Amino acid sequence: NAPAYNYAVSTIRNQYQNALTLSQQYATAQSDAAQARNNVQNMEPTIQSALLSAKRAAANASNFDIAFIASFKFEYNAKRLDELARAPWTYISSLKTLQDAVSVTKQSALADSISARYTYASASKLNSTYGNLFLSEQGYKDGFQLIASIYKSVTGTTLNGK
Repeated sequence: NAPAYNYAVSTIRNQYQNALTLSQQYATAQSDAAQARNNVQNMEPTIQSALLSAKRAAANASNFDIAFIASFKFEYNAKRLDELARAPWTYISSLKTLQDAVSVTKQSALADSISARYTYASASKLNSTYGNLFLSEQGYKDGFQLIASIYKSVTGTTLNGK
């Protein structure tokens, strides 16, 4: 009969639409999960820097927060110097640029040396040399914001990265 037929057709259409909607939701959820996984993987170096900074700051327990921030900044500065020192030489087009590249390479080697025999004073000195040159980058700001929020949730202390 016509009403039963219409009901069956309507049910089939609704179920088909429901299946399409669920399929789209599944694809969106997969994409969101992949993006979240990438975000976490991209933050791994920041987390490792924070762990190393906490270990180094433990040597200055009375000034732990300040020592932690100095070490975290040092790690970022050292990382950026290393990236610049490892950049390809294709941009060197003059003696001035060559001199700059050699200078950056020496500073990167200095950062490696400080890292191997880390002290708060030597890290602070390197940090003061670069000021906010690298620390104004979005990568540092995002990483520091993440670490500061974790730090606050664990210790109740707000870190000031300035």
